[in-house]
Amino acid sequence: MVYSIRMRAAQGGPHEQGGSHISGAERLVSESDLCRISQEFLQRALHHSKGKPDFINLQIDEIPDDSVVKVPALTICTTETSSIGNAHKEASRLLAGAHISEIAIEKAFIKLQENTQSVSGAWLVNSTTGDIYPETVRVSRMDAEVDADIHHHLDRYGCSSVHSREALILASKVLASPYVLGELCWSDDPDYTTGYVSYDHTYHRLSPMKPFGSAIGGRAFFVDPHTNFEELIHYLSSIPTWVSTKGCHYVKSL
Repeated sequence: MVYSIRMRAAQGGPHEQGGSHISGAERLVSESDLCRISQEFLQRALHHSKGKPDFINLQIDEIPDDSVVKVPALTICTTETSSIGNAHKEASRLLAGAHISEIAIEKAFIKLQENTQSVSGAWLVNSTTGDIYPETVRVSRMDAEVDADIHHHLDRYGCSSVHSREALILASKVLASPYVLGELCWSDDPDYTTGYVSYDHTYHRLSPMKPFGSAIGGRAFFVDPHTNFEELIHYLSSIPTWVSTKGCHYVKSL
């Protein structure tokens, strides 16, 4: 049996009541790992660079093994640039190569740069028109199928931080959807300036994507104009997903 464990922390009350997002994390774990991971998540929430939360929600749900789908881990690339402007230009170039329009990329950058309230979840951006879906979606219920394998995969490409692990797993789940063409993201963690784009079968890290000390960040998913939003949101938020480094097929329908 597998358990989904999710943590959200905020300052000023729960997120739903206007609290400012401090930290979030989640895993799919065995029963034997529940106590250890719960403790790690609580420590992470209580000692975050964005401040001390006054609201912490820790949710644990049992998940049947046969309900978990598998998707492949993305290939990893890293580009370090001399400035934020150059990193943004490279991100735009890479996303344009995935058939995402200039106006869609521009609107996604504006959304992330204006995210002063640390909106929880990702914006869904029409990859052709740049129109933005009115509600954000929180990607949930995913983890590495085998922890040692995902660490080996990250080490192979020279990145083994917690940020990289979590970003790779999330980006792999997201890009496995047939509706998603790409993603733009950088963290709201003031101490972490590396962001990424994902496209085709690639998780591409870019640095620096924002100034050190900035708590402004977020993510945007570029979606096909003919996206079934109900199906996409259900997959991203509710379908338990293993990210595997062993060959498996992309999710085609759910």
